[in-house]
Amino acid sequence: MPQRTDLYTVLNVYARKNNSPDIEMEAFIAFLEKYSKRICGERPEWTKWTEETGTRVWMDLNRLAEDKKVQIQHDETGNWLFLPYYFAEQIKEAYRNPDNDSGMPFPNELSMDLEIPQEQLKPIDVSIDLPRLLEEGQKELLPVIKLIFPNERGTALVPPLMIPIALLEFSVLKVRNYLQRHGNREYIHRKLSPQLAGKEDYLREVLDKIMVRPGDSINDLRTGRENSFSFWAHFCSLVKADLNQKKELLAEELGALQATYFIETCSIFFKNKAVRAR
Repeated sequence: MPQRTDLYTVLNVYARKNNSPDIEMEAFIAFLEKYSKRICGERPEWTKWTEETGTRVWMDLNRLAEDKKVQIQHDETGNWLFLPYYFAEQIKEAYRNPDNDSGMPFPNELSMDLEIPQEQLKPIDVSIDLPRLLEEGQKELLPVIKLIFPNERGTALVPPLMIPIALLEFSVLKVRNYLQRHGNREYIHRKLSPQLAGKEDYLREVLDKIMVRPGDSINDLRTGRENSFSFWAHFCSLVKADLNQKKELLAEELGALQATYFIETCSIFFKNKAVRAR
């Protein structure tokens, strides 16, 4: 069970244990009371759930329902809870170690062993739908976004609030991992130098930023630094051309390609935004 004893955390752990966002309330209350009485000697913070457990649970549930964190349902079999963010909470955990996962593709249903109901997903084509989402903002999105990458290069499950900035950070880390391997940084520098003629100093600078201060390269995009848009346009075109020629990609290559598609779309969005601001 979790270190935290607030009801919402306990409900999520219980749901995960049962592998379902649907919770039968009588069974949950009986479990919580039994578990709390057993553990409170070692962990006194659980004592609050040892007496009048049902009353306390329902008091907290009403507050959670007002915040739309739970949905209370009644039928002939009894009282049930549905956790609308059950899948989103698991997906958030998949993004907790960005450095460790930088050599992998973005998480999807297969890699996370999840079966998410379609009504819980918002499919977003990275090339077609994502630009519109970035322009319009997030309006009544479902708890989970399913990014679909072009050329059948996989999908990614993403909590809506991660788009675009948090996912940009993960994407740049995947690009950094790609540049660190197999002499890719030297190759990219050599291939882009003719395309960025007269901007060789900036090319070295931006590659250094990606390797050492990836957050700075994201800030350059967000603040409308013109050279940044030029670099990412050429970089994304080069990586896509190279990697899409391959039928089989290493995990790190697929992750970098997915990241490139996302960065490219975001770069165009920020460039258009900067142009409008000027």
